[in-house]
Amino acid sequence: MAVQREKFATQMSPRVLSDLRELAKAEDKQIQALLEEAVSDLLDKRGFNKPDPDFMAAAEDIMTEFPETLKYLAS
Repeated sequence: MAVQREKFATQMSPRVLSDLRELAKAEDKQIQALLEEAVSDLLDKRGFNKPDPDFMAAAEDIMTEFPETLKYLAS
């Protein structure tokens, strides 16, 4: 299933854009793929892509309460 994309516009310095184009060509990737990777890395670094704490607590409870069931389901 294809990932849905949304268009947006932005601006950057000509030097940075030129370097980005060179990198995309060198890695045989589209600029949009490099930008998405860079923005995702930035969001990770700033803590925006972290799992919800309530979800993590619930997952920990399930793993503690049902370890044998989870082992069975994983096999």
